[in-house]
Amino acid sequence: MPFEEFSFKFSKTCKKCNGKKYLVENDEITECSCQLKALIDYKISLIPVDSDFRSLDWDDYTGDTVREGKEHRVLNWQQARNLAFEYCFSKDSILKIGLDETKVSSEIIEKIINKRFSNSKILNRMKEGANLVLFGDSFSGKTLLAYLVTREVIGASVLLGDFDVKWVSFNTLINSLGFDRVNHQLIDEISYVDFLILDNVYIPQQGNYMKNILDDIFHERITKKMPILITGQNITNRKMLGDEFFRILNSNNTRKVILESNAN
Repeated sequence: MPFEEFSFKFSKTCKKCNGKKYLVENDEITECSCQLKALIDYKISLIPVDSDFRSLDWDDYTGDTVREGKEHRVLNWQQARNLAFEYCFSKDSILKIGLDETKVSSEIIEKIINKRFSNSKILNRMKEGANLVLFGDSFSGKTLLAYLVTREVIGASVLLGDFDVKWVSFNTLINSLGFDRVNHQLIDEISYVDFLILDNVYIPQQGNYMKNILDDIFHERITKKMPILITGQNITNRKMLGDEFFRILNSNNTRKVILESNAN
């Protein structure tokens, strides 16, 4: 859905601008705050995740999933959720995260947004270059947690600071690094975007050629203190992903959790 549709959706119910998308005060025209919420929702809609994730929030992650007829239980789900949540918010934050926008007014939405981001720690994480690593088996919920964090990062990028956010699946990155078809634009974006989410990291089969490129990417991000959120299965093979990847994993500036699941 293009941004214009999000813009119209929020402006038509906004009692501040009455659908105009802007306000006039002291002969000055300013954009209405409903358009900031529209921009946040539009950017969140671009995250390439399952449609089932779109309506979920922090209080929906309880460590239980049923996929392909099997029940999956994450034994340390509270630890994982708290780690991800506290990457975004101060520890003493008490927020009702779920929000049904069809049942509340634009004024209430704005108050909740203001409260939510007054507790945000995202700008601190950006300054620290703080990383977040979520490792676990398939269906452990690591991508959902990454999605929830990314929503908060996008919100902070719109409301609190001007920085770029990019979500890339590791498979997309690997496919862009072929000997005869290197996607230099994607490599540059991954290397220099302000906040990177690298989803579902695995051990590639291409050997030293691939490892050298990954080393360059991760080295650039470490040097510039640009945060990265990584999801994947627990990886211990240093030879295949390179020293710089493991510098991130073992850094004091990285929050890391391994989701322990029990599939029945």
